Amino acid sequence: MKLTDRFIISEIVPMFFFGVLAFTALILGAGVLYEIIRTASDLNANFFVVAQIFLLRMPQVIAYTFPMATLFCILLGFNRMSSDSEITAFMSSGVSFIRLMAPAVVFGFVISLGTVLLNEMVVPQSNSRFNYLMNEIRNDIKVNNVIEANRSDGKVSSILYAERAEGTHFYNLKYTELKDGKIARETLAAEAVYQRTHWLFKNGYEIFFDNSGEPKAFVKFPEMNIIFDEGLEDIAREKIKVGNYTYQELRERIKLREKQGEDQRIIRRLKVDFYSKLSIPFASLAFVLIAAPLGLKPQRTGSSVGLGVSVIIIFLYYIIQQTFRGLGQSVMPPVMAAWLPNILLCVVGVWLIRKASR
Repeated sequence: MKLTDRFIISEIVPMFFFGVLAFTALILGAGVLYEIIRTASDLNANFFVVAQIFLLRMPQVIAYTFPMATLFCILLGFNRMSSDSEITAFMSSGVSFIRLMAPAVVFGFVISLGTVLLNEMVVPQSNSRFNYLMNEIRNDIKVNNVIEANRSDGKVSSILYAERAEGTHFYNLKYTELKDGKIARETLAAEAVYQRTHWLFKNGYEIFFDNSGEPKAFVKFPEMNIIFDEGLEDIAREKIKVGNYTYQELRERIKLREKQGEDQRIIRRLKVDFYSKLSIPFASLAFVLIAAPLGLKPQRTGSSVGLGVSVIIIFLYYIIQQTFRGLGQSVMPPVMAAWLPNILLCVVGVWLIRKASR
């Protein structure tokens, strides 16, 4: 690593960790701490449980702060170097502004990859444990849009879907059994009750399919027992929010819902969420392109001003992101809806970099 690169990295890394702490404190103060305190008060949770809840929420909060902290540290780092005429000195010695940005861009890319790994390896597990802990504390299980799949030899063998659930009662169910990737039987019922060793389906009917996938028989029933490998305790941990899924899990859920013939609006929403899980972490890289040229101001900017500017840019980014998210659920391709906010940031960043280079 060249001296120039080491100098710039040493300038932005401490500010990055300060930014993580600052934005974490902001997010905690904005709602997470209130949620924890309310839970402790309403459910009479002891200190040990409250500490668990707090620690289990932290990975997701930290994952949110990484792009914000990247914007903050690049903005303040380049502003300080500009205020002390260090940028001018580098450029006078023949080092272009684009070359000065190179270590910052690499830093943003590394942070983006780190956020992806955090969302994949830590956040889903901590959120799953958080949901399970909350269910245990409340002694109450309520699940919406339940969908679970049995697997045999690595392949999906059956799928259970319910529109909603209250306690041990599930409503508007569809149970699909697959053979060689094709639907062999479907069981639909208005209600089902979980009874430890099996599921009792009520007021439903079965549809049998031949090898070509065409219905061949129809049987109505008042009650029927069905054994499904997933117990209620496992389904109670069903990951409703996208942040609770790994990327592979979310991809599988989308495929399962497509096989179930789910409403296209729901599938499009899940696809937008899937692509957003990848695009939002890479906002760190896009923020680098915006922050570096914005930091080239002659006046000295304190960390409080830099924090305020960062919050404004982040606020605008998330407004744009939510707008395109809505479009992606209706008229725009989901992958475009997820990535277009980053692309727009990059376009603006390139324009600012060209302007700064002159």
